[in-house]
Amino acid sequence: MSISKEQAAAICYREINKPNPDWPDMPELVVVRVDERERSWVAHYQSKPWVESGDFS
Repeated sequence: MSISKEQAAAICYREINKPNPDWPDMPELVVVRVDERERSWVAHYQSKPWVESGDFS
């Protein structure tokens, strides 16, 4: 891979947390897992409040 797992997670974090005019009160999103594939990384993410509390509301 040309980038490391940590670099892939950091890039994903930046992209998923860009301001979204369609969702102005969007919570912070966090990368919870990064899987390596043959030619890419697959990043899994959730909202930070859910990761910290496990509460869906």
